[in-house]
Amino acid sequence: RAENAVFFSYHGRIVHQKGTDILAAAAQIVMERNKDARFIVTGQGASELEKEQAALALRFPGRYLYLRGYNRPLARLCVAVSDFIVLPSIFEPCGLEDLIAQIYGTLPVAHACGGLQKIEDGKTGFLYKDNRPDVLADLLLDLAEQRQKEPAHFERLPVQAARSVQNRFSWKKIIKTSYIPFYERLRE
Repeated sequence: RAENAVFFSYHGRIVHQKGTDILAAAAQIVMERNKDARFIVTGQGASELEKEQAALALRFPGRYLYLRGYNRPLARLCVAVSDFIVLPSIFEPCGLEDLIAQIYGTLPVAHACGGLQKIEDGKTGFLYKDNRPDVLADLLLDLAEQRQKEPAHFERLPVQAARSVQNRFSWKKIIKTSYIPFYERLRE
């Protein structure tokens, strides 16, 4: 790993709903402005969006990796080796990948929609509101620069994020705060 390299990842369906076209356009801006930015994208979906991913991999060899298809263990490794997972979904009913990434020590950068809004901005990940490539690129560039200038801070944040997931979303906590009260209300 190059000393100043900052890794961003995405895995999942390569479709408009997941914002992969937004990610592709933002990644191009980021790589043009920060020579140490690296992207790892794995997934499959709409052929025109897959072609966009493949074109970026050809344009930025060694800096933009597109792995077509889906292999869960490989996808999890891609997330685990990254500094950030990028989730630019147009809409997201639940949002599990942000939680999984945090457990792996990877900070989510997500469009503030649906289930992704549970991310605590600046504490367990990063949220942005206007889901446009330039807005996402500006945030990724800022995070890359911060990661490069303050590596110790970005070594503490993933620990904090993983603890938060364990504290807020463990089965023990959910049973105590959600299931038991729900069934108690049903008995009344």
